Amino acid sequence: MFEIKEKSSLEIYENVSEEIKYVSNSFIRLDIVETLFSESKTMKEINSDTGLSYSSISSNIHNLELEGYVFREFNRYHLSNIMNIYFENILDLQMTITTLDNLRLFFNNHCVNELPKNAILNLFLLKNSYLLESDEINIYKTRNFILDSLNNAAYVKGILPNTFSTMDEKLNELVSKNKNVELLISDEIYDNFCKNMDFKPNLKVNSFKNKSNFSLLITDEVIMLSLFRLDGIFDQNRLLISKTEGGKKWANVLFEEFKNKIK
Repeated sequence: MFEIKEKSSLEIYENVSEEIKYVSNSFIRLDIVETLFSESKTMKEINSDTGLSYSSISSNIHNLELEGYVFREFNRYHLSNIMNIYFENILDLQMTITTLDNLRLFFNNHCVNELPKNAILNLFLLKNSYLLESDEINIYKTRNFILDSLNNAAYVKGILPNTFSTMDEKLNELVSKNKNVELLISDEIYDNFCKNMDFKPNLKVNSFKNKSNFSLLITDEVIMLSLFRLDGIFDQNRLLISKTEGGKKWANVLFEEFKNKIK
């Protein structure tokens, strides 16, 4: 368990290659690489875009050339293919740290130690997600959202350390409508859950040992993530929601990694 805001950012940075650190440790180098990322430019154009002095540009771009990150052709400077990849990774890193900060209310004081490292490193894919919270006025807000999402689903995948009766009913309805449902269920609730399900070929259910420390539901339209608090209690009152393609990609990769892990 760790404090997501501070420690995970450090862990992410430690996983970044030395090449990325070389570029990102200098604002001047970053400015040069950023302005060349979209298109090649002359020294004059780099000066105009960045406001850097010619001497700063000259010395730093020379070092970038020596490292093989920049090359010159007909007085225009280009990023090498490898630097284009490195810079995309820098952008991903920055977006991940920003996403962690934006989602601090969701992650703080919650267990995330069972999330695979790739899921943490790729949190930037959740940058347009939002937090839904139940409150005193509507204590079933998150549950109702889950049920509405299942009601409209063309298919469902899920990693479920626990369920509730109306969720089981919705899942059964989907199975009866020949919608594909694939679930990974905690062995603590597996037997009882299976008793409530009407098994057909379009329903796949496997169990995993111990708690996953998170609950994940994926449909064709939305992904829904819930966490356990640090005291071990499942937080049913907070739901992280994403309807973007990036969010769906993040969730599907997490699902497949978790499924392979429990085989």
